[in-house]
Amino acid sequence: GQIVIGGSAKYQKMVLPLCKHPDEGVRCIVVVSLTQAMIKVTPAALYEVIAMLQDSSAVVRREVVKCLGRSPVGSREVSTAIIPLLADDDKLVRFEVAEALSAVLDQGDMEQKLKIADMLDQYSNVKTEVVRGLWVGQSYRSFDVGFVGAHTKNNFEIQQSIIRALSRLGIPLEIIMFGSDAIRACIQRHYLGFGYDLPPTFHEDRAKQAALEAAMAKPHKEEEKPWAHLMSAKAGEVEPSSPGEGKPNGDEGD
Repeated sequence: GQIVIGGSAKYQKMVLPLCKHPDEGVRCIVVVSLTQAMIKVTPAALYEVIAMLQDSSAVVRREVVKCLGRSPVGSREVSTAIIPLLADDDKLVRFEVAEALSAVLDQGDMEQKLKIADMLDQYSNVKTEVVRGLWVGQSYRSFDVGFVGAHTKNNFEIQQSIIRALSRLGIPLEIIMFGSDAIRACIQRHYLGFGYDLPPTFHEDRAKQAALEAAMAKPHKEEEKPWAHLMSAKAGEVEPSSPGEGKPNGDEGD
């Protein structure tokens, strides 16, 4: 293992078959020994380790995520593979995924960051969950405790892991509290070279959109509909008249 860690390609090939060893301890040692291969992005080792994200052992998955977190910044294959593990059954795996994403994703990885924001769409009350996470973290004097949670997997725990990952990327909690739309706007603005902040007109535009949706959803009487004046104007048009109709009285008999 120490030889492999040193970067020996020859021994890396020798240990790859052990990724499927029946003993989880052996599999963990193999993953740790392949860390140098992740740094150098050796294709054979990279794809073998990525495949181990499906390992039945949470301990092995945790080591795999830590190993992949050593990949160079911007490694699309790595970030794509580990994002779904924000919903892993084990809290320590979820913790390591958030850490790995903060190390691997860079400013240009807008698409990958938006995938994380999209994961929040299946949950509601994001603001409540942020406040709850802060309260739990304050109670234990640890941000990590507040946004990792217990071993039991449920919607709250997964949502907290997603929030932690977004926060570790640098997105402020006060923006995360506004939900996925605000997070997406923040990510897109950061991609353009700004900091992780909201566009100046975000809240104003959001209020206008909400007002428009409310107006469209409200039942209207026929005369109150915004398009009623168009309908009345059309009804006031002069219909084609039959011969002799519509002429001034003075013209009769001409």
